[in-house]
Amino acid sequence: MVFIHAVHAQIDRRQTCANITTTAWNAMIDGKFEYVFNLFNPDMKRQLSIDELKDTWTNLELQMGKYKSTGITSVEENGPYTLTVTPVQFEKMPLLLKVNIDSFYRIAGLFIVPGGEQYTPPSYVNTLSFIEYKLNFGKAPFTMDGMLSVPRANRTSPVVILLGGSGPTDKDGTTGYNKPLKDIAWGLASRGIAVFRFDKRTQRHGVTLFGSTYLKTFTPEQEYVEDALEIIAMLKKHSKIDSTQIYLLGHSQGGMMAPRIAQRAKSLKGIILLATNAGTMQDLMIEQLDYLYNYDGPDDDGKKAEAQKLKVQAAYALRKDLKPDAPVDLLPMGTPASYWIYLNNYNQVETAKLLKHERILVLQGERDYQVPVKEFEKWRTEFSTKPNVQFQLYPKLNHLMMPGEGKPTPDEHSKPNHVAEDVIITVTDWIKLQGIYKPEPK
Repeated sequence: MVFIHAVHAQIDRRQTCANITTTAWNAMIDGKFEYVFNLFNPDMKRQLSIDELKDTWTNLELQMGKYKSTGITSVEENGPYTLTVTPVQFEKMPLLLKVNIDSFYRIAGLFIVPGGEQYTPPSYVNTLSFIEYKLNFGKAPFTMDGMLSVPRANRTSPVVILLGGSGPTDKDGTTGYNKPLKDIAWGLASRGIAVFRFDKRTQRHGVTLFGSTYLKTFTPEQEYVEDALEIIAMLKKHSKIDSTQIYLLGHSQGGMMAPRIAQRAKSLKGIILLATNAGTMQDLMIEQLDYLYNYDGPDDDGKKAEAQKLKVQAAYALRKDLKPDAPVDLLPMGTPASYWIYLNNYNQVETAKLLKHERILVLQGERDYQVPVKEFEKWRTEFSTKPNVQFQLYPKLNHLMMPGEGKPTPDEHSKPNHVAEDVIITVTDWIKLQGIYKPEPK
């Protein structure tokens, strides 16, 4: 009888937590941010004000378009919390709402992360040529896991570790219906190169980070470097991996952080930079907003005004005298000052110049408005005399290294597509042939 009561209590708790999530989400849709704030526990209230919650929703619609629909909520235990996961559909892409609820039925964490539909592999993938299995790494409270794709035919293989772009990127790099990191992983594994991919800490433990003291001192060191070094050490000991052939492949901000990781690891064969900025993230944010929004004319839905606010925040984050206790509402996307201070003291180009033995490959699409071609040209100018650095520019590819036509827009990223096979071939040749293969002219 006691067991039956315990089961019923657990079911009742799960249903209550699901109801809290639904109530909070509906209140956000209706603009009732004070109501949502009152559902927070004390730690969350200290971390996220009502105005910041409103800004989060406005930024979400600015990037993803209008909210469309909600799916069925799933509930699971997450240590001392109950975690609810709800699919939410916006105009430009599907997302997942993750809410951590404490033992007193208060919201202890709230995070919105990418969530896509069923994946269809590109034509260049042969799923019979490799196997995949999960590997665990990391230290408490941020224990992690990732997926290792290993070619069946090889005794040991070179391995590429994938580093996702900015934000809470999952192991597949899910963007709408697209999974560019999964394309790359399966494409390279089909060609005899092992690949390890993983959810970023901000994705896997976002609900723990959000509304906790960890967030106050959070930097790219915790977002990228710590986990990457753990993975490198783990793969060096793996029986299926050639420990002398370990590479990093970073997309966008992942590429930006790759030189720092390589500098710390001191044992990598090379780094591959896809659509990687040479300048600051803050400057890039301002340029992206200028590209997307014309500040002349009416602003009926407030998006231009919000974009202008983001530009002011990005400029503030560039200040050399930025203090660690600077208010979060003055900074982009609710990210703490510690994060921007770290980036203001980090130069990815100069760090890459300090690498003595590692090879470097820089790949860029000409139709990329998020990291425009001028960033690629900066890399090429700075490393034009370095024989261990190679470059490749693709005229039709966008920021996701996917093909398209015409002027690039955010909507393009939400349409089903795949990373171009030319990118997979280039990376394979560069690793296996120690350079980019260029056929003799006929």
